[in-house]
Amino acid sequence: MVMVRLCEYHGKQLMTRYQIPVPKGILLSNIESINLEGLNFPVVMKAQVPVGGRGKAGGIKVATSPSEAKEILPQLMGMEIGGFKAEKVLIEEKLDTVRELYVSLSVDRDAGNPLLMASVSGGMDIEELDSAEIYRKSIDPLLGLQSFEIRNAATKLNLQGELRSQAVDMLSKMYRMFGELDAFLVEINPAIVTKDNKLVAADARVVIDDNALFRHEEFKGVPRGTNAFEQKVIELGASAAQVNGGIGVITSGAGLGMATIDTLKFNGGSVAAVMDLGGVVFDPEPSRIAKCVSYMKDVNPKAIFINFYFQFARCDTFAKGIVEALGGSTKSIPTVVRLKGNKADEARAILEQANFIVTDSFREGCRKAIELSQVRG
Repeated sequence: MVMVRLCEYHGKQLMTRYQIPVPKGILLSNIESINLEGLNFPVVMKAQVPVGGRGKAGGIKVATSPSEAKEILPQLMGMEIGGFKAEKVLIEEKLDTVRELYVSLSVDRDAGNPLLMASVSGGMDIEELDSAEIYRKSIDPLLGLQSFEIRNAATKLNLQGELRSQAVDMLSKMYRMFGELDAFLVEINPAIVTKDNKLVAADARVVIDDNALFRHEEFKGVPRGTNAFEQKVIELGASAAQVNGGIGVITSGAGLGMATIDTLKFNGGSVAAVMDLGGVVFDPEPSRIAKCVSYMKDVNPKAIFINFYFQFARCDTFAKGIVEALGGSTKSIPTVVRLKGNKADEARAILEQANFIVTDSFREGCRKAIELSQVRG
């Protein structure tokens, strides 16, 4: 599933549009023209990348003066986190924090409903909380988020009086934003309670459904992968996911990809990355196929298993792309190819001449890929 992950600054721009309070700040895209006028110090400086974990990676720093901010900026600009390079830095006034909370709206894939979550423990280690510490409310998509459900969530945050009213207002606006933007996730972590009794979105994470981009032109240039490998593949019209294992899997469709992963796992293999070239294989020129396949080398798998079945696309065109992309690296990254369909015999001849391991059998292809990955492991 491909999703559009917005950087924090973009998420906060959207929250401002929906009148959700955010800290005062400025966005910088280069280190030459730094204008910090109008900001009160100390400030929080945050590298802008569309992935989490910035705090632990050193991508968030505090500056107590303009001179210190100017020293820190070059450290953050261009910093790489999760495979993405920070091309912008967000500088915001540091809030006088009393409490940190967590609130989000996401898609509950099991129930097929929107899901409201809230916790009195927000911040960097939210993923490590016990499930009992997080309030969850599945939302009926026909009825929507009801006012009494919003009030219940605010109560679970242990907020009283004016702060409770602010939480109700924030959650109402978040739900409207979630629906109107076709979002998978609208998350504020942390939502800060300040010393002057204000509830402010100190961070913003927004993920948009890629399938809804025809309704949201403003998001079309936003990265859609969780790392640089996935993003490069997506930009070529395919899809990919990187995990931590030994075998790089390349297939011609999502169903075949899932079957390949399951078969490898069932037989003791592990997957380093999976790439679905369903949107690329009809290209009459092998160059785009070659460029896409070549990205699999970036994740440094112990072996590559290419598993294809073509009814209309030509196997020989695809084989030429494979040879162009991986022909020189079959010794360093052993590659097994199993393909059937249109022009399969011609494709096999091309691959065998280039010293690829070729098989007709799905089971044999999986077995050989696992064996080769374990030899290199």
